[in-house]
Amino acid sequence: MDKKGDIQDLIMLVVFVVGFAMAGVIAYKFIGEFTENVADTGTFSDDAITTMNETGERMPMVFDGGLLVVFVLATLIMLISAWFVDVHPAIFIMAFIIVVAIIISAGVMSNAYEEFIQQDILINASAEFPMTNFMINNLPVIILIVGVALVIVLFAKFRFAQGGAY
Repeated sequence: MDKKGDIQDLIMLVVFVVGFAMAGVIAYKFIGEFTENVADTGTFSDDAITTMNETGERMPMVFDGGLLVVFVLATLIMLISAWFVDVHPAIFIMAFIIVVAIIISAGVMSNAYEEFIQQDILINASAEFPMTNFMINNLPVIILIVGVALVIVLFAKFRFAQGGAY
């Protein structure tokens, strides 16, 4: 039950990517509005307002790059840990079906994200995240590639451990 690097990690990766993308857009929108509201009050110094503006301007780049880095690292960790899980080849059909279901759910979540960012209040903020938008728009294809790689790592090592040739 405590296996790591299994197909279920792919589900967590999809949910994390979409959740992180939505959180980034919401946070960027919130920080922009907060900075505008704080600047209008006159409570903070010009240096504080400048710092908040600079932070708000850098945020999309940080979130955009951060999502890509976290996705790549999580994928690598998932593939490496999958190598250490012993899976019998008879489970291959079930793993294939699960990967197909995850790809379908990734498409649904991708569509949900698209509807989410098309709201009038978020459409301008979401345009500041080009890598995130590209990644979410192509999420089913990306998950297909990662899922196939995961299945190959899970089941190819069984043959490798048996001493078989490829």
